[in-house]
Amino acid sequence: MPWFDESRLDDERALAVADAQLRGLAESGARLRRAALEAAEDAEVAVALSGELDPPRAVVVLGPEAELVRLVLAPVAGVPVVTWEDADLPGWLGGADLVVVLAPEGAPDAVVVPQVAGAVRRGCQVLAVAADGSAVSDHARGRWSTVLTTASPEPTAVALVALAHLARTGLGRPLDLDLVADALDEVAVDCSPFSDAGTNPAKVAAVGLAESVPLVSPRAATPLGLDAAVRAGAALRRITGLPVVAGDAATVLPVLEATATRTVFDDPYDDAPDAVRPSLLLLGSPGEGAAPAGGPGPDLQEVAEGRGVRVVELGDEPLDAPVAHATTVLRATYVAVYLRLGTTD
Repeated sequence: MPWFDESRLDDERALAVADAQLRGLAESGARLRRAALEAAEDAEVAVALSGELDPPRAVVVLGPEAELVRLVLAPVAGVPVVTWEDADLPGWLGGADLVVVLAPEGAPDAVVVPQVAGAVRRGCQVLAVAADGSAVSDHARGRWSTVLTTASPEPTAVALVALAHLARTGLGRPLDLDLVADALDEVAVDCSPFSDAGTNPAKVAAVGLAESVPLVSPRAATPLGLDAAVRAGAALRRITGLPVVAGDAATVLPVLEATATRTVFDDPYDDAPDAVRPSLLLLGSPGEGAAPAGGPGPDLQEVAEGRGVRVVELGDEPLDAPVAHATTVLRATYVAVYLRLGTTD
């Protein structure tokens, strides 16, 4: 049965195994900053021209991370915001609507290109974030089109570039990508492999989740909080191979309630030596006036502690803004890498 060796988290030879993954995570802020700089010149021109366009009747978002754009934009846009995956655009889409196209470099575009071309033919306003010279950027050119060119292959960075531009043109709250990149850099410093296991929040969380099946849920049921929990769960599942359960209280609570109660007086090796118990990873903070994840009902932490299930907390900000969402997902991914690194066969 696999077991967790905490000493590996500070062992240079063991950390070298995960060096490529950890370097990739540490460069998250730099990659976002590069994507923003690449699109900056186009964005300046586009903002100057945006005054000629009427506010859209509705916003349709296409491409990878369309759901992230919808989650951030919908509460504040003042118009309907929908994602669209079908090859055929909705019949009601026309010149009064805005189509946002997210096209990271290297992403499949067999569906997106016809969608973009169709939006231009219908006279829609179009905002495309795509690589210069790509099929998407070529087909997005039109009288009412804006193309922000960036060679970024990262869907999240492309989505954040689009959100920042939409905010500058009156759709959404202001979003400073330099601040987001700085926040990601801070996470990289805090969770660095050179930070010891006693002070590194990602290593501390990995130890707390060790030899268990993680259940991941946000402290508050905000749309971005739930999305962060799902992404954190996906990262843990992908990197560690564990059967992670992630979502709101309605998703996580049944697993907790089905877990046998354990106290400090129980011998974990006596009855079921091979049984793996769950642990609970709570993301973010509740936030002022925020409802618990899943709405009214039992408190997840109280239920977990009542059954002797380990509770791990990660992040201390309300997950209702893109900055907190991005940093929390990055922290959780660090946790996944350290959890996999410390687990030995």
